Amino acid sequence: MSVVFFHQNEVLGAQGGIERYLATLLEQAGESGFLVTGTSSGGDARAAGSRFVVPLPLQKIAPRWLSYALGVMLSARRVRRAIDRLRPHTLEFSRPHYVVFSWVFRGTKVFTVHGTGPPRSERANYWIHYISCLLLPFTADVVQIVGRDHSGLPSLTARSMAKRLRYVDAWYDEVFRVAPFRNPAGPLRVFFAGRLAPMKNPELLFKIIETASQRLDRRFEFQYFGADEDKIPVSLRRTLISSGLLDVEQLANAITDCHAGLLCSGYGEGSPFIVVEALACGRGFVLPPLPGLVEAYQNYRGIVFASTHSVDAFIDALVRMDEAIKGGLTPQLIAQDVSNRSATVMARQILDHLEGDHR
Repeated sequence: MSVVFFHQNEVLGAQGGIERYLATLLEQAGESGFLVTGTSSGGDARAAGSRFVVPLPLQKIAPRWLSYALGVMLSARRVRRAIDRLRPHTLEFSRPHYVVFSWVFRGTKVFTVHGTGPPRSERANYWIHYISCLLLPFTADVVQIVGRDHSGLPSLTARSMAKRLRYVDAWYDEVFRVAPFRNPAGPLRVFFAGRLAPMKNPELLFKIIETASQRLDRRFEFQYFGADEDKIPVSLRRTLISSGLLDVEQLANAITDCHAGLLCSGYGEGSPFIVVEALACGRGFVLPPLPGLVEAYQNYRGIVFASTHSVDAFIDALVRMDEAIKGGLTPQLIAQDVSNRSATVMARQILDHLEGDHR
C-alpha cells in the first residue's frame, strides 16, 4: 500500500507546519511514500526517486498554490504514469485548493486541512478557501483536520462530511527531549519560532515585545528562530535576538535555552508543531485564545492563555508563566502532558489511517 502526497513546497528542512508534517510522514512511510511537489528552480516535470517534481508556471504573477495546480495539470499524464505504478494507493492533498486538479487522478482521496483558514478580512483568500471546501463533499473520501477545530470548513461541508471527518494532532520528533531550566530564577527567556506571516500577527508580537521590555525591564528576554529576521523592525533588533533558521537539532537546543514560547496568531492555527515540541522539551507556551487551541491545550500544565488578543492580555499571560516557573513548575511536569505524542507513534497512526482509507 502506498500513499501519494501532493504539496506545492519542498518539505525537507522547511520551517512551515505543513512541510514538517509531510516530511515526518514521508520519513515514516519509507518506500511506500511518494511526493508530488513543485520547484522554483525551473526545468521540466520529472520523476526523482520517491517524488515527482512539477514546474511552477506563472509563479512570478500567480499565487503559489495556483502555479502548482497548473504545473500538476500540465504534467498530469506523466504524474499519473508515475503514481499508477504504486497502486493500490491513497492520495493525500495538503490543501483544499487542490480540488481543482484532484479529479484528474484515480485513487482514494484524502484532503488535509491545516488550521482554520484565512479570515474574512482577506477576501480573496477567504473565498478561494471557502469555495474549495464547499467542493470537498463531491471530491474527498476523507477530510483530515489537523487540530480539534473544524471551523475552517463551511458548516454545510462539515455537516455533509460528518462521518468522513478525522482529527489528527501534531507530534514531536524524539530529538525534542526534556531538559532542566537554565537559570529559572533569572529573566524569563521567551521565544517565537517560524514565519512572520500575517496569520502570525507579527505587528501584535512586536508590540508585545516592545511594551513588555519598556514596562518590565529585565524581567523578559526575547528570541526569534526563523528565516524572516529581515521583517523584525530595526528598533527591536537589540531586544528580539534572532538566531535565523535552525535545523531540527539546533531548534531543540535553542528551545531548551529558553523558558517558554509565545504565539499570538489571530487565526488559522490547527495543531502547531512548535507548541508540542516545546512542551516535549519541558518548556511552557503562551497561546492566543483561539477556540481550537483552547480545546486542545486548556488542561496542559505548561500552557497559559492570553484572555484576549491585546498587548496587555499577552503581557499578563507572560507574567503568569514567569510566576508559575519561579513558583515550582518543572520541565518534567510540563513534558508529561505530551509523553504519548512522539513522531513515531503519531505519524504511524496517521499512515495506518491513510493506508486503511484505500478502498
